[in-house]
Amino acid sequence: MLDLKITIKGILLTIISLLTIAFSLTIFQNYSSLNYSQKNKVPEIFGATYMNLNNDYFYNLNEEIVQQIEAKEDELISLDASSSLDKQISQMRYLMNQGCKVIFLSPVNLTGLNSIIEECIEKDIVIIVIDSSITSDLVKYSVVSDNYQAGTLIGEEIMETMDSSNILVLEHASAQSAIDRVSGFLNTINKDENYQVVDTLETEGKLEKTMLLVEDYIATGTDFDVIMALNDEVAIGALAALDKANIKDVKVYAVDGSPEAKQLMQNGLMDGSVAQYTSLLALESVELAYKALDNINLNETHISVSVTLITPENVNDFDVEGWQ
Repeated sequence: MLDLKITIKGILLTIISLLTIAFSLTIFQNYSSLNYSQKNKVPEIFGATYMNLNNDYFYNLNEEIVQQIEAKEDELISLDASSSLDKQISQMRYLMNQGCKVIFLSPVNLTGLNSIIEECIEKDIVIIVIDSSITSDLVKYSVVSDNYQAGTLIGEEIMETMDSSNILVLEHASAQSAIDRVSGFLNTINKDENYQVVDTLETEGKLEKTMLLVEDYIATGTDFDVIMALNDEVAIGALAALDKANIKDVKVYAVDGSPEAKQLMQNGLMDGSVAQYTSLLALESVELAYKALDNINLNETHISVSVTLITPENVNDFDVEGWQ
């Protein structure tokens, strides 16, 4: 009887051991298969063309997108249009020919890109517009800061801190994001006649050009006590002109919330900048891209990312060495 019990026990132990080994082998095979699949994954190729990668905002936004795409072992081809519409059209055609299934587009001029966008759509390439509100029915996907609200926040700040003001507006008339910012600003201050725009200068979003324009405008002797700049880079150009003329009593506001602007505010040289959240813009853009690649049935999707006014009073609540 004892021998029978020992035999049965031995058989059961043998069966359990064999089952354990089989289970372990299955797990190992699945794990090995998964690792092999990941290691041999064919990367998806994404494309991106930006208005101007010399602008720190676009450079940082691209870096955020690159990090997220490379984390998925895919690739991003990033191109700089250098504010040239013709160059951006050529770049989009190049990205099409490289087999990109998704193109992130920061448009030099969205209307001027309609034909090439149509070509992309015909080839089932997804276009995701970033940093621009949509003025074309062709574009179904966009991720953008709330640029109209950015202008509104600056207008409200001026009206709360000054009884009246004469304002010089620095714009970029072909960039939809800049148009929206100026519109929000003007629609806010126009509610009170004590706040007047004395002039508007076309900067094309360029620091050096802005500096020269503001220098020339100062020379006209026109009185102004506020500058509303479309972005931080333009604001820095204006500040350089003010510094050269030894003018200390003009308030300067802009949009971006760049590290440079925050440091200028810490040193009392700038009065406000509306923060854009490049990390969140990148996250939303990349998530949208992968949903499109996975054939998720997306409805028309336009994502607006909230903005925040940074001033000398709250600047230390932000990372002054980096972007948001």
